[in-house]
Amino acid sequence: MSKKEKKRKLGYIDRLLLRYYRRKLNAQNAIISDELEIINPAEAAIIKNEMIITAVVASLLGAMGVLFLYIPKYTFPEWFEYYIYYKIPYIEGEQKFAWVLMLYSIILAQIEIYLLVYFNARAVARIARANGFPIHNSPDFDKHIHSLIIVALEKKDRTIKKYGIDPYFGLSKLGLFIYMLLIRFKATISNMFVKVIVGRIIGRAVLRVYVDMVGLLIYPVWNVYSSLQVIRESKLRIMAPRLIRVTVDELYATFGDNKSFENYLFHTLNFLSQVKRNYNFNLYLLTDAVIATFNISRPDVILSKVEFVESLRNLSFHERNGLVKLIIFGMIIDGRLTSKEKNIIQHLDDEGVSSISLDTTKQWSNNYLYGKGMKEYLDTKIFTPSFG
Repeated sequence: MSKKEKKRKLGYIDRLLLRYYRRKLNAQNAIISDELEIINPAEAAIIKNEMIITAVVASLLGAMGVLFLYIPKYTFPEWFEYYIYYKIPYIEGEQKFAWVLMLYSIILAQIEIYLLVYFNARAVARIARANGFPIHNSPDFDKHIHSLIIVALEKKDRTIKKYGIDPYFGLSKLGLFIYMLLIRFKATISNMFVKVIVGRIIGRAVLRVYVDMVGLLIYPVWNVYSSLQVIRESKLRIMAPRLIRVTVDELYATFGDNKSFENYLFHTLNFLSQVKRNYNFNLYLLTDAVIATFNISRPDVILSKVEFVESLRNLSFHERNGLVKLIIFGMIIDGRLTSKEKNIIQHLDDEGVSSISLDTTKQWSNNYLYGKGMKEYLDTKIFTPSFG
């Protein structure tokens, strides 16, 4: 088996989820032209119900994980008094590593993770099935199934890198390391921080057991936050594909023979990725659709963010605003309009580069996020001076 084939091989949990979703997501009766970005009252009720159930389960799992870790530790301390002793250069004294406690905590953590994945996967499946997604006769069926698996496992889909686009391009190695460390271990780091603060403030007046039990507050909160993010992301991945297809088709119908416009498309997608500073599946879908539809490839020289924005001034009115509409759409489809993105949109408007105001963009973003659709966005024709 080649290295590439090994990389493509799914893990055990991925294969289980693939079989689970193929069995559960039976949407043959769904309509391809269905406006999936519109969340009707019945679908909204199911999403709300899944959010409540998932939040309760996630909080209970977080609390139980802490209790199952520390109750045995303090009830039967002799079970965990096995250490590996070692010395660290330039540090006085002998250090000890509680390997039994560490092994026990790792086992508990794995059990908690698998249970969270199960309940998250179940919630994602129910929401997707309620929305008739993905559609069986859609050419992107397997791609969308894969995306739902990635959501349930809380992974980052790095497929966009195959086009030579890296959202972390330009970050120093140290900066990237610190950023990824904070993201990956946010719950553990916050728990350690709060325990230190509690220990400092209350001091010796409180037993060690109470300081450890602070985790009863921290881990459930992070579990709930993560699970709600899974549901939110699954909803966004259901709503985005049709909007992406309609947007790209409109751009191609208008600029399909415009080489000047096409030359800026890759730079636009790269600009969006670096503004996001994250791997986002909907941005990958947009990138995939644009590259496949316009048949473009990565240029030899990539414009920086500043260079790209300045270069927009050199384009004609309709070319520039076609790219701006694509930029705004790319900022919206991940479901969050960040302060950085708002500043960019405001800057483009202030400098006369864009014909779309920040207030209009916010309205489009809110409509999309709350499942009201993006009719105003789709109906807005900005490719001629008399748009409206």
